[in-house]
Amino acid sequence: MIEKGHALLLYSCNAWHEHSSKELLGVFTDNDSFIDYISDMKSSGQLSEETTEDLLRDRQTQGLEENYMIEEEMLNPALSV
Repeated sequence: MIEKGHALLLYSCNAWHEHSSKELLGVFTDNDSFIDYISDMKSSGQLSEETTEDLLRDRQTQGLEENYMIEEEMLNPALSV
């Protein structure tokens, strides 16, 4: 899921996924750490089976009081001239 040279950023946010509501929960550079964190969220009741699938497939949840979204960013990008 995480490409080499990239990181996944996991945020909590409001129902409308507004930028101003985003709170960074974690930055992940390897799949194992990311999956472990998502599993912990599921175990603690923050995510159900369905919302976990939504988050992994669509990179966001919907219809929750507190929603979650995933963004991907490049690490140390090189400027192509």
